[in-house]
Amino acid sequence: MRSVSIGALLSILLLAAPLPIAAQQGTSEIAGKITDETGTAGSAVFSVAPTFTGNVTVAGDGAKLTFDPDATASQTFVNFTDGTETVSGIWMLNQLTNGTYTVNNNAAGVTAFGANSNVILDYTAASNPVFSSIASFFNASYEIRDSAGKSGTWTLPFTASPTFNANNVTMTVTLLGSGDFISTPIFKVTGAGAFSAASGRNGFYSKPTVSSGTLPNYTAISIGNKTGAGTLTNHTGIEIDTLSGATNPVGLRNASTTVYPNNAQLNLGAAFSITPTSTYLRIGSNGAAAISSSATTSIVDGQDGQLLIIVNTDPSNDIITFIDNSNVVLAGSANYAMNAGDSLQLIFDSSYLTWIEIGRGDVNP
Repeated sequence: MRSVSIGALLSILLLAAPLPIAAQQGTSEIAGKITDETGTAGSAVFSVAPTFTGNVTVAGDGAKLTFDPDATASQTFVNFTDGTETVSGIWMLNQLTNGTYTVNNNAAGVTAFGANSNVILDYTAASNPVFSSIASFFNASYEIRDSAGKSGTWTLPFTASPTFNANNVTMTVTLLGSGDFISTPIFKVTGAGAFSAASGRNGFYSKPTVSSGTLPNYTAISIGNKTGAGTLTNHTGIEIDTLSGATNPVGLRNASTTVYPNNAQLNLGAAFSITPTSTYLRIGSNGAAAISSSATTSIVDGQDGQLLIIVNTDPSNDIITFIDNSNVVLAGSANYAMNAGDSLQLIFDSSYLTWIEIGRGDVNP
């Protein structure tokens, strides 16, 4: 490993090789290479800020370049690796070279753009910060300009696509408290400190700006379907834990509209049994004048607390009847003959192992 330390020091020292005359004269200009042919660690210390006009070679497996402006030890900002090293401690890197790295102890790992809990940014100015934020560790504010009229996603400012490989072992991937994006801010007061009544914070915030023209669509959060040949048992798009720690907990607040996608009509036949794949379900009779559900399972089991809204949208105004106690508990313990335009609202309860009617819209009795 080689180490090059650059700092505002008072002496000039170059181990394993003398300094060039230009550097000794104060220009600190190195046109060649700093190398250590003995294979041991070497260093170069300059009395003034150097200017490198040639190549600087930091040779050796796992070599590193250290910028040490205040002579504080262990301030390694850039590591150069060849993809075969063993990670024994914590590396702070901008990029890893392709290869396989062995992590040989449970206190080792790789981090980038890191600022740990020992970093304190103490704001003491008399007025609010000009740019509001005094810490921006990831900032993608560039302009994507298309001057050719082509099609593409154009930019992916943040991409998280790790591969989890159970390599001939049983691997446990913990769900609670983990994720490809984690926001766990800490709020505290010291002494007589306090948060104002207007204080608040968003774990994730999205707000588009369309400065000109017309943008047809913008989705703040989009969750796609599972891909790949393997099996995924439970896929939850958004999960909200019990928020019991707050004075006024709200799991979901929506000041706008809630829309259930208008899926294609499900055409049913005699003795039908429905497998609900969405919250809003449109049904028809598939050309039959009138049909009835299965006497045992008109709707297959859902998940505990699952909501289902069924609407008869048959264009021929055919009657579709749900039979009571066919895995569905209907109001009045009676069958429900749905005319076109009628609706049925249900919730699945795992303690009863059945769908329970919670409302209906009998607009065409």
